[in-house]
Parts: sequence; C-alpha cells; structure tokens
Amino acid sequence: MRWTRIAIATRVDSLTSQYSGKELVNAIVAFSETLEDDDRETLRRVLLGRADEVGVYAQALERRHESARWNLFRHRSPRDQ
Repeated sequence: MRWTRIAIATRVDSLTSQYSGKELVNAIVAFSETLEDDDRETLRRVLLGRADEVGVYAQALERRHESARWNLFRHRSPRDQ
C-alpha cells in the first residue's frame, strides 16, 4: 500500500499524541518498517520538517528568553545592583 504525504503526517500526529520519548521513537520505527522505500523517504522528510518546526520554535523561545533577561538587567537602578 502506498501512503500519501498527508496520510504519513497524520499517522505521525497520531503517534505523537499517543507516545512520547523512547516510546514515540519505537512507534515511528515500527511504522517505518511497514513502509515501502519511497514512503519511508516521505516519512523521513515529514520528520525532518517537524524537526525544523521545533527548531524554529525553540529559537524563538530562546530569543524571547534572552530579550526578557536583557530587559531585566537594563531596567535596574544603580541602587539595585
């Protein structure tokens, strides 16, 4: 059976909602073993896309955290130091 990119992404979403950590990795590996080579490549691309999304989100959080930390020091009066 061939899988569409949308079907693979939906399956990954389903696994993500059911599992976390090593259990999620094991579930994705088990799913990948049921796929043909082309579909396995599509799964790889879906997972890499998710990693990019998480990376962009993490970078945004880091910038926000750094900005808040900078503002904390910038607004201190000499008496606070």
